[in-house]
Amino acid sequence: MYVFPGIGLGSILCKARHITQEMVRSPFSQLRPSLTQNQIYTSAVALSSTLTNSEFESGMLYPDLNRIRSVSVVVAREVIREAQRQTLDTVPELRNMNDEDLDIWIAGRMYDPRKDDGSAESEQGNGQGILAALGAKL
Repeated sequence: MYVFPGIGLGSILCKARHITQEMVRSPFSQLRPSLTQNQIYTSAVALSSTLTNSEFESGMLYPDLNRIRSVSVVVAREVIREAQRQTLDTVPELRNMNDEDLDIWIAGRMYDPRKDDGSAESEQGNGQGILAALGAKL
């Protein structure tokens, strides 16, 4: 539930030609090669790196579900970066963005059902609430 929204979002936003195993695999899997057998599992390992100090200290394995949107930004960014490494992306202007600017760009394009008034404009929020959550350790 944490991984798939970010995989889909990143793939759509960079207009990836297709999704590869490397896009699903954790960017941290190289640090834990014995865990790379199952790509979804290794993505979950990467998610654990997004824990805040208080979440970690309380023994949580994954971020609080209330932060799923901000975690999805990070997962989407890593999917975009992997698509770029593999030259599967078709939105070249994203290649020159630093991670912070890319996070802002991603968050601004996330659908927010709480702000949907039925108009096409409401499908692209400003992402400010998501970006505030990114202020936590992500």
